Amino acid sequence: VEVAQAVVARLKERGVCVIKAGAERAFHKAVHMEAKQLWDAGAYTSASKGSPSSPGSHEITFNARDDKVICLSSSVLDALGKKVQALKKVDEQLANFGWGIKQILEDQLGLTLTKRTPGMLSCYDGKKVPNAQYGFHVDNPYMTNMAVPDDGRRLTLIFYISDGQHWDVHKD
Repeated sequence: VEVAQAVVARLKERGVCVIKAGAERAFHKAVHMEAKQLWDAGAYTSASKGSPSSPGSHEITFNARDDKVICLSSSVLDALGKKVQALKKVDEQLANFGWGIKQILEDQLGLTLTKRTPGMLSCYDGKKVPNAQYGFHVDNPYMTNMAVPDDGRRLTLIFYISDGQHWDVHKD
């Protein structure tokens, strides 16, 4: 409950919250290895980001992103089976955390969670795209000056997977 309260307080204050996951090193390594094995097998697909063609427009223009992705729908996770046990666990834990803070989000921020979209595994390969990186963005900017339609998303949870050698939680 303390972590949930701290997360919601930070969201209320800044609109974004970063916390360090308490994952054990062996588990984090297993997640990284599974993601890399999927990369090596060519399982990722090109990703694009959408934005309105003009403010208020329902017409969306899609542009390339630096990353490649895999949608972690239940059918994909089931098909991959034992190859993604650690990734499936991360997906479950993120879902459980999101649903676990649902009432606090409603009470303190007025956010109502009604459904969950499938998780997405995203990989930024600096060898193929020099300086590839996650670009901060709002997944559902319906309340911004972009004036896009509301797609229903209210909370985005991210678990960074890294080999640990090239990523600093404070700097990056």
